[in-house]
Amino acid sequence: MQYHDFVERDKRKHGKEWLNIINIMMKAAVKVLVVKMNMMELVLEGITDMVLHINIPTDILESSLRDLSNLKVSKAVSKYINIKNADILHLVEMGFPESKVIKALKATDGIKEDAVIILLHDQKDHFELDNYLYIVWIFISKQLYQYLNQRLLTLNDYCPICDSPHDLDRMAMLKPYICHRELCIFSFTTLGLMSDVADSVTSSPKVIDLLIHLTNCAAFSQRHDIILTPFPAFVDPAKPTELAMHEKCKDIGLLRAVLAHMPHAADMVKYERKNMQAELAKHDSLCFPLLRWIIRSNRSYIVALPEHQQINLMGTKHQFLMRSMPPLEERNFMAKRAIHGSTFAFQGVACEGDECIDHGVTRLSMLTFARAILLEDQIIFIFNHLVLSPDEVCGLILGAGCATPYFPGHDWTIKLPDSPKPPPRAPTVPKPDAPTVRVLHLTDIHLDPQYEQGSKAACNDPLCCRASSQTALTSKMAGKYGDYDHCDCPVATANDLFKHLRSIHDQYDYILFTGDIPAHDIWNQTMADQMASIRRLDRMFREFLPDKPIFQAVGNHESVPCNSFPPPGIPNQNSTWLFDTLVDVWRRWLPAEQLHTVATCGSYSHSPYPGFRLISVNNNYCNTLNFWLILNATDPCGTLQWLIQELQTAEDKSEKVHLLLHIPTGSSDCMKAWSWNFYKIVNRYENTIVNQFYGHEHRDYFQIFLDDTYFTRPTGVGFAAPSVTPYSATNPTFRIYTIDGNYKDSSW
Repeated sequence: MQYHDFVERDKRKHGKEWLNIINIMMKAAVKVLVVKMNMMELVLEGITDMVLHINIPTDILESSLRDLSNLKVSKAVSKYINIKNADILHLVEMGFPESKVIKALKATDGIKEDAVIILLHDQKDHFELDNYLYIVWIFISKQLYQYLNQRLLTLNDYCPICDSPHDLDRMAMLKPYICHRELCIFSFTTLGLMSDVADSVTSSPKVIDLLIHLTNCAAFSQRHDIILTPFPAFVDPAKPTELAMHEKCKDIGLLRAVLAHMPHAADMVKYERKNMQAELAKHDSLCFPLLRWIIRSNRSYIVALPEHQQINLMGTKHQFLMRSMPPLEERNFMAKRAIHGSTFAFQGVACEGDECIDHGVTRLSMLTFARAILLEDQIIFIFNHLVLSPDEVCGLILGAGCATPYFPGHDWTIKLPDSPKPPPRAPTVPKPDAPTVRVLHLTDIHLDPQYEQGSKAACNDPLCCRASSQTALTSKMAGKYGDYDHCDCPVATANDLFKHLRSIHDQYDYILFTGDIPAHDIWNQTMADQMASIRRLDRMFREFLPDKPIFQAVGNHESVPCNSFPPPGIPNQNSTWLFDTLVDVWRRWLPAEQLHTVATCGSYSHSPYPGFRLISVNNNYCNTLNFWLILNATDPCGTLQWLIQELQTAEDKSEKVHLLLHIPTGSSDCMKAWSWNFYKIVNRYENTIVNQFYGHEHRDYFQIFLDDTYFTRPTGVGFAAPSVTPYSATNPTFRIYTIDGNYKDSSW
């Protein structure tokens, strides 16, 4: 009850203040009518819109309007004002000549209110000013009261400009909302009705940040075409006769670009009110109109809860209360509640606040449900198209721990080339004076810009060492360079690492990075976050190691939701946003002809030296937590078949190959069928594949591949490098390999 009471007190306090303002405006409107009669309709619409926008409680509004309408009037005036369906008699008895009354009604198509305006304008000189103001005042107050009394409870179902009913089914609306018709959008821009941007920003900066972040989540969602319906619509300030965005022009790229330039509300508060639009235009000319759309598109009443009203168990200072039920629906609910009572159930997770550095927008993570909805949407799609039983799904993902650990349909066999396998050749040791190449191997950096020295190092969250970390499990505080208790890599550690790598740049020739860039706050990430993380690491490589070639593999944490890599062909679900980002970042060291496979499946093949080839394989398509594989786990994206083609080409050219993968094959995180087929490929091309490099597990080890007949003869080796992040109780680590160098017939 305390939260309901809080909102009611807030509404009533502001409601009374606004009613005083409305009374003053009504009196001012009368004076305006004396000079310009045709302003009456606009004044009434403006006052009505203002009343509804601030959501004054119904009982307060009705009481005030009733006082306005109960003015002391003569019996004659009172009698004629209340007569219905007798417009001519009504106007004649008010003192207007019958001929002029008839003429005025004809001119206004029988609309009495418009006829009164014409008649008053014609004869205002015949009225004494006090009487004239008195009559107009009664007319306005009476008409306004009748109009609001009839429409107050349902007015938000209609556009406040064209008065057409909204087509947003099942959408609760507590505030007015401009429809997406072009004429209404232009009218809204021209008249500037509803809330003022500067007022909203200065009075509720936290709420504004919340709304901006919601828009950002929607814009970068895989379901943006569904969530952003209708699409943001507003006029281009540089071209006042054109719409910059509209339902018929869904430029999602432009929307994302403008959101990327949107400043933090705390910075907007510093702007002078009158210069708000000009200041925002310095960031992007479309920031102001987009912000105004974001504000007016919110149809609910949101308030940032003061500290004494917050729920401590939520574990965050970013708490809001939202009410979206229109008055009529609320009245019906309260009536039923009085009879039947009510039960409330809550579902959610602990919340925290962090800062999206690249976009300058405070992310209020109590909206974790927005990311959960994305995963829910995928899971619903998967299970709607599922042919396996629950036990078979469990066996596919968890193996022997389930009721059906083996299902024949899980097994599949990749087709190898018809060309015979060359006889195995035993490895040879390079000559002591042979040229060498040195390779720096980095993996799993999990960079956390939210890491804060002195924060709780041991907490009950999946990721600690942040200002938002709650419920300390021990008294240990986060140090400057990291901590072993579920804390990711601080920026300070990453900077020192790269400074050190720059100081020893002559000790290695190129760099391998085998994936996992973002932090472990997977419940709290968006596509924008992941793209920002990828570009953040790229900037560090460019700043500290600008001349070192970098060859990367994609990690399971790069996607959002984490582990989600839908194979091609699934409607409205893809990893295009991620692969396009990788193409943009990786193109610095990859030739253009290799980028198309990155754009489709996240893999590539490249020859940095003659006789030597690097093949980066996106084996997130074997990840047991990639739920898309429940639908079809048979060589998703054709990755293994593509690998065979690349290896066959390398064999035909007598090239040696190093493989880059994120997840170690054969581990519990890689599906058995995929691992087994990969094992067969390694055995088939044992003369070609020289080394394999992995990440993912944060541990330092290597694995030996044996022949697939007797399992006694080594055929390959894979190196799993330890992580940069200390998240798994490991020291930040990198590796440097020395390999046979760049010369003819090198073993590599």
